[in-house]
Amino acid sequence: MLYVKDLIRAHDAFLSDPEDKPSACNIGVGGKTSLLEFLDMLEEKTNRRTEVSFDDWREGDQKVYISDISRASEVLDWEPQVDFEDGIERFVAWYGGR
Repeated sequence: MLYVKDLIRAHDAFLSDPEDKPSACNIGVGGKTSLLEFLDMLEEKTNRRTEVSFDDWREGDQKVYISDISRASEVLDWEPQVDFEDGIERFVAWYGGR
């Protein structure tokens, strides 16, 4: 859950000087937010709820995913500028205008 302009900034930081940079860095908000928390926030901002259903747990499913952005911060001098909630608000404003 990363605002797209932050992702573009990360790519630009790498492409501006790719010499001696690692070939992979985690890019993300860096915090922990579940899909259900994301849906709750969308509902709060739009007054609409997405229908959700659950199936059995599958091998390989992730219970939690947290992006460790320390390498990107160190070698790309990059960190997200748009926090999770602000990114949701911007998305809702953009999508609502479509």
